[in-house]
Amino acid sequence: MPEILGIKLSNLKSEEALKKIKEDNFLLILLDIKMRGLSGMQVLEEMRKLGFKNNVVMMTAYGTIENAV
Repeated sequence: MPEILGIKLSNLKSEEALKKIKEDNFLLILLDIKMRGLSGMQVLEEMRKLGFKNNVVMMTAYGTIENAV
């Protein structure tokens, strides 16, 4: 896993990301709305169902008014 300024970075498919979130403690999670497998919104929903309260930033290169609001 690459590390920049003491920060570990991961680039994972949605299912792998959920598994990793369950295993480790993250201060910040960046999710793309359009991910391979589950969408970023589905990952966030699953995290909340499991009780995780991590800080999450949602982003995407596929902007629409529906996604922005």
